[in-house]
Amino acid sequence: MNKAMDNAKRYRIQITGIVQGIGFRPFIYREATKRGLVGNVFNHTMGVTVEVEGDPEDISSFVSALRSSPPPLADIHDISMEEIAPKGDREFLILESQGESQRNTLIPPDIATCEECLREIFDASNRRFWYPFTNCTNCGPRYTIIEDIPYDRQNTTMKRFEMCAECRREYTDQRDRRYHAQPNCCPACGPNLRLIGDGVDATCNESAIKKAVELLLEGKIIAIKGIGGFHLAVDATNNGAVQRLRKKKLRDEKPFALMMRDLGVVMRYAIVSDMEGDLLTSPRRPILLLKRRVPPEGPEISDAVAPENRYLGIMLPYNPLQHLIFEEGRRRGKELILVMTSGNISDEPICINDEEVSQRLKGIPDYLLTHTRDIHRRADDSIAAAIGGGMTIIRRARGYTPEPIPIPKVGKTYSALALGGELKNTVCLIKGGLAIISQHIGDLVNEATYAAFKETISHFIKLFNMRPEIIAYDMHPEYTSTRWVSSTEARDLLGSIDPIPVQHHHAHIASCMAENGLNEAVIGIAMDGTGYGEDGNIWGGEVFLADYNDARRFAHLDYLPLPGGEAAIKNTWQMAVSYLMKAGFSPEEMTHILKGIERERIWFVAKMIQEGINSPLTSSMGRLFDAVSAILNIKYRSTFEGQAAISLEMATSECDGNCYTHDIIEEGGVKKIVLDKTIREIVNAVMGGRNIGEISSRFHTTLAKVFGELAHSASKEYGIKKVVLSGGCFQNRILVERLKQSIEAAGLEVYTHKKVPPNDGGISLGQGMVAISRHQG
Repeated sequence: MNKAMDNAKRYRIQITGIVQGIGFRPFIYREATKRGLVGNVFNHTMGVTVEVEGDPEDISSFVSALRSSPPPLADIHDISMEEIAPKGDREFLILESQGESQRNTLIPPDIATCEECLREIFDASNRRFWYPFTNCTNCGPRYTIIEDIPYDRQNTTMKRFEMCAECRREYTDQRDRRYHAQPNCCPACGPNLRLIGDGVDATCNESAIKKAVELLLEGKIIAIKGIGGFHLAVDATNNGAVQRLRKKKLRDEKPFALMMRDLGVVMRYAIVSDMEGDLLTSPRRPILLLKRRVPPEGPEISDAVAPENRYLGIMLPYNPLQHLIFEEGRRRGKELILVMTSGNISDEPICINDEEVSQRLKGIPDYLLTHTRDIHRRADDSIAAAIGGGMTIIRRARGYTPEPIPIPKVGKTYSALALGGELKNTVCLIKGGLAIISQHIGDLVNEATYAAFKETISHFIKLFNMRPEIIAYDMHPEYTSTRWVSSTEARDLLGSIDPIPVQHHHAHIASCMAENGLNEAVIGIAMDGTGYGEDGNIWGGEVFLADYNDARRFAHLDYLPLPGGEAAIKNTWQMAVSYLMKAGFSPEEMTHILKGIERERIWFVAKMIQEGINSPLTSSMGRLFDAVSAILNIKYRSTFEGQAAISLEMATSECDGNCYTHDIIEEGGVKKIVLDKTIREIVNAVMGGRNIGEISSRFHTTLAKVFGELAHSASKEYGIKKVVLSGGCFQNRILVERLKQSIEAAGLEVYTHKKVPPNDGGISLGQGMVAISRHQG
């Protein structure tokens, strides 16, 4: 009720941030009406506008509530107020959304099913009992169903489903938690399931789920349509089923993700810290890389799920269908542990509709559990891990995208589009102090992923109404994204635009700076597998003096030949030959070191190196890990990116504090890290029968000491106290922890990634920051 009084005031309040699609207007309504305030609230393309009128103290209390206790999924970036003339309204209203020419609305990510919706789908007396598309303003699909803004039903893939009378009542009742919940639906008016395959065609939701679980328990492979795409699911305790999925998916050894019913089940199979448990059960629900519990406190998971790995990638159910599948397992007396791997062939984007499954996954799933709610934007599951005392995002997609990241202001304000790298591609829009990074797109090595890359750019530009003034891209001349910059397609989409190439590792460092809010000179340590250097060589083990405008090399790993070029990335023993030759070993001696490689092949590679045939120079840290993994006879070949390095990390035992000998030589004003002595000492240790875990541990400690000393040296010489770590090698927990200790022991501050991946999935952010800094207008 309105409090009529002579001193009534009225204010217009503008709120920007993630304030649509998460129950923000009902929250405003409740907070206003319980204080007796009148006025209105409405969505528009800039955010949310509120007009409140009443007692000044009540208005002050209302604004305090906006700031201190907004809805849990809201992310308010700014609240501005102006006093306007009172209008004498009699009530508080939620108005229809308004469209404007400028579209700055931020879109929420897809959100895991809330507890209230879960109670409904398991309540036999509720009209949504066992309904797999139950949602409300606090949960459900968002980004993956949005076609345009403002975020209203007619701009989503739910527009084809007309709400029944009861859903419409909820949608229009300002007191209901489904008020303006755009995907709102029920069994009478919403999407439905269908299970198809081998004589089965079940269209009833409950019968489709029951039959699907029956088939999973029989060892069948089922393609299950979810929020952002299809999963390929099998029973993880059925070794034959897991092996069959590996063979069909052409995925030799790369770990599969698992899904388990709840945190209690996860803790039977993995060691979970409080920090990890909080993220695992959060609305984001990423896959979390968790240390295995040995032995497990439940049925054995197939060794084929994550071969030779101490960690399991585990997630919890995040949509009603998944919860119902696990509940049906319980009804049958079975605690399901499911492989839930992306519905794609390796290196391709995830499938999002039945047609893509039938074409691209032909012959893989035995059955298809699909539904009639279209997915507009594909989004893989996000991946995270506890590294260096905090949570690190390894793959940023569902649950995170397109949540913006606040960034420091760099000179003039420009809008930019950054195209990312060749592998683990993402794109990034920068506008008005915010960076919006796309979902993980994948490796731009095939037409399907390249098509998804172009689709994502077009969708982002439309969704956020942005015409970038700058386009940033990797300086590698052969990258797919680099070639796209000069294409007719790019010109037609973007018009005249300033293209700015950015060195790969400078982008890495800038991305970590940006997410940590740094805008000053730093010492940047970049470690990864491949990045095109300014001298035309392949970089990847680097120390820089960097800011957004420039990155000057302070030190790097010694250049070595990469025999066979890209072939050596998979045949990792070839890099071992390169390091062994540099350390003074003859090809004949190598036959006794690399015991699993034929003598003729070693001699052939050695000759390639000697004659400079297809052997570009590299300072890559990733290739050093490959070489040491082969020298220790752990991995001679990698079937997926980083496998040899991961295997080396997995083999590491406890740290004894010792390290190997190394040299640092100054050459042309840049320090060069020479590891000939390190390699000789490692070989002697292997040939002397020393424990492989101990050798690997000392190798990690050596790297931490070397780069820690270099950071300290750079700090003393240039007075810089902040050190930034970026690159795919910083997914290695042991390396990060020991390097941080080494740097911090010198009194320096260390900054790592928490919001974007340290791998190439994060470089689009850095590219944009560098390009804006360099742009002269």
